[in-house]
Amino acid sequence: MRVLIVCTGNQCRSPMAEGLLRTMLAEATSASAASTIEVTSAGTGTADGHPATEEAVAVCREAGIDIAAHRSRAATAELVASSDLILAMQAHHVMALRALRPDAADRIQLLAAFAGEGEAVEVPDPIGQGLETYRQTFSALRGFLQRALPRLRGLAGEVRRERRAREE
Repeated sequence: MRVLIVCTGNQCRSPMAEGLLRTMLAEATSASAASTIEVTSAGTGTADGHPATEEAVAVCREAGIDIAAHRSRAATAELVASSDLILAMQAHHVMALRALRPDAADRIQLLAAFAGEGEAVEVPDPIGQGLETYRQTFSALRGFLQRALPRLRGLAGEVRRERRAREE
């Protein structure tokens, strides 16, 4: 299953969430189960190749997660189409992604909503703010992803079953 995590610039929130989710999957499941969920990230308003912000790298490093090699990439119609689940930080990301790829609308939702927090909860952008704001954002992302993990594993199982059924 392919999970795409989206923010605006793909330099802070989505790279932090990508690193967090990969780490959580590796810690919570066997290696073979973790390998069935591919996690990546992109931005609705970015160009390819920008590094993660220094603050995002530092906050992840504090948690033992290395995102220093991350480089931004734009959310394209092809990337959205090839993803089984697209988790966005804010409502304007959901709208932009659904406009980009209307046929994928049912696979695009807010991260907080997927985690069971409701449709009005967003992850604010910490760009340009201090390290403490990045820590708060990281903490919020960790909470949402921890609550989303059981649902994510269940969805991955459904996707595997659907793909096997199509192959038979």
